[in-house]
Amino acid sequence: MTFRELRHRIAADQHRYDAGTGWRDFTRQWLKESGFRFTVLMRLCAFLRSQPLTRYGVYHFFLWLHRRMQVRYGTYIEFSTQVGPGLYVGHANSIVINTRSVIGANCTLSHGVTAGARVPPGAEPALYEHIRAVAPNHRHVPAGISDVMRFEPTVEQNPDAAVAVLRGALGSGMRDFTFDVVGNGFVRITGYLVRERDVARVDEGARHSSTVLGAAAIGNQHLRDRVPKPAPVPVEASDR
Repeated sequence: MTFRELRHRIAADQHRYDAGTGWRDFTRQWLKESGFRFTVLMRLCAFLRSQPLTRYGVYHFFLWLHRRMQVRYGTYIEFSTQVGPGLYVGHANSIVINTRSVIGANCTLSHGVTAGARVPPGAEPALYEHIRAVAPNHRHVPAGISDVMRFEPTVEQNPDAAVAVLRGALGSGMRDFTFDVVGNGFVRITGYLVRERDVARVDEGARHSSTVLGAAAIGNQHLRDRVPKPAPVPVEASDR
């Protein structure tokens, strides 16, 4: 990143807060808007890290300030994340953005936004590896992240083992553990369920708006690609 690019991006960010582009307006927004302060430090870290003369010492000082602000506001956007100009962070609190996310120009982030915290459908690892991968993210989002664990139908024969998995997941830091079972006639969308037979006939009409929204989510988010988890080992067998 060049200094010119840094100035352009900060000026675009500043404009989103209904401010001018001068130093007086910059100071006013710096003192007034916590989201703007966070964004400026994030931009500075990216710039200082890219420059040979500031890569050591100066960069690490601003990185320390950036880390302190992340903890203070509960907002975790790494400077290495691709963020376009014109970022507006309203109510900087409980915002988590995955480092591999790509944010375009003139984007608005509000409190409670979580981008890229869940494993994409179809790329889920085995059950216990999945839990260990996502559990550390949940503490950053007080409302919880609805990680959907899809099990094979044989889990119905061993509910005690499923309860043991649930207790272990919550003990590892997960705040929300959502079950889904293959062949139960429903598709789990984030926060609600839709009937598969209703989704199949959505072109003919739908009784509930959730069916229309769910049909779009199934296709756009590839929810049918979720990897089913083998049924957990029976509790009696695991104790031996």
